[in-house]
Amino acid sequence: MNGTLVAAPPSIAEGILVFLDRVITVMEWFLRVRIYRVSTTGFDKTIEDIGEVSGNLFGAQDSVRLQCTAYLGAVNEGPYSPLGRYSAARGVFQLLMRRKKTIDNVTSNPDCARLPITKPLIITGLPSSTNTLLHNLLACDPNARTICTDGSLSSAYESDAKIAEDTLILDHQLFSSDFVADTAMTTLRSSSEYMLQVYVYFKRFLQFARFSKSDQDTHVLLNSHAHAYNLTALLSVFPDARIVMTHRHPIKTVPLHAHAIVQANASRTPSNATDRHALGKKILNNAAAMANGIVRVRRCLRRENDGLDLLAHAAITENVEKIVSEEQFLDLHSVGLENDPISTVQEIYTYFGLEYSTKFETAMQEYLLQNPLPKYEQADIAATQEFYGLSDASIQDAFADYMTEFDILDESE
Repeated sequence: MNGTLVAAPPSIAEGILVFLDRVITVMEWFLRVRIYRVSTTGFDKTIEDIGEVSGNLFGAQDSVRLQCTAYLGAVNEGPYSPLGRYSAARGVFQLLMRRKKTIDNVTSNPDCARLPITKPLIITGLPSSTNTLLHNLLACDPNARTICTDGSLSSAYESDAKIAEDTLILDHQLFSSDFVADTAMTTLRSSSEYMLQVYVYFKRFLQFARFSKSDQDTHVLLNSHAHAYNLTALLSVFPDARIVMTHRHPIKTVPLHAHAIVQANASRTPSNATDRHALGKKILNNAAAMANGIVRVRRCLRRENDGLDLLAHAAITENVEKIVSEEQFLDLHSVGLENDPISTVQEIYTYFGLEYSTKFETAMQEYLLQNPLPKYEQADIAATQEFYGLSDASIQDAFADYMTEFDILDESE
């Protein structure tokens, strides 16, 4: 990995669009003005236009409206080409339409809001390929139901559905974790008020997805590093969650995450428009803030006669225990998972008292045979660090408390 982004050859139509995009980009540079800007007209109304019944089920949505404004502002003011701005605005509209569909479905079937999402198994932690590996393995369980790329909550074991991270649904509320360079958006993502609105929506989505299905004895499997942004909000909406927290040395996670974000935005951003070192610094600061938030919540849960103050919201279920404990967390280090993935999954199932079957283990073995674990050379990590203006010292300094709290060791040792 050397930081170079390689794209497939464009079609003729794509080539024409790219040519026009570059012409307008040159004109904007010459005139020092944005010829095309995304208008917020219509977007706010889409968010606010929910009736009284929907309001009772989903609660306030004002922070989502603020995030929409911040999102479109980031698109207009960020290093995006005209075509990139249009593409991003179109993406926002599509997300809001999916959001509206979910709200309409839940409002038309209010009984689904009584359906408990009992003890979901949630994978989270700093951004890492470890989370993806673990998610794919746990999805091999015939009793697991997880988010899939088609937007359903399905069994990956019983179908050909491809699993997806929970951000596929969180982004309906414009969570958009790839936009790390915008201060307004990152500030809202750290806000408990906004994250509660995200998770109330997420819970209602899951409830409707399970509504009228006959597989209520299965468990919900969730995965996203995004859940680590605000564990208090997550646990306020899912207070009985079983959380697998993955840990990897930040010297590996931070530069690879930076590269992944650049790749995610490559089609919208001119190749010379991104200040890589400034982006690397923002990603480092955001990841460190996430790590420090994890440390604060876990230390709070470990203190005797103390606890985590859960937040009130519109999706509170009366019969769910409101006390969150440290025993709901299981910490896993990436080295152990990669060295012996099957035993690691067995450890998870033993810890949380889940049924481990022969079918499950066979499916995991087949998955590992078909999907060899990726290997990252230390030279690749170092080159990516340098590309984004990062260093071992700056990363370790930013994550000092996190590394001490969870005994994070140098993986090269």
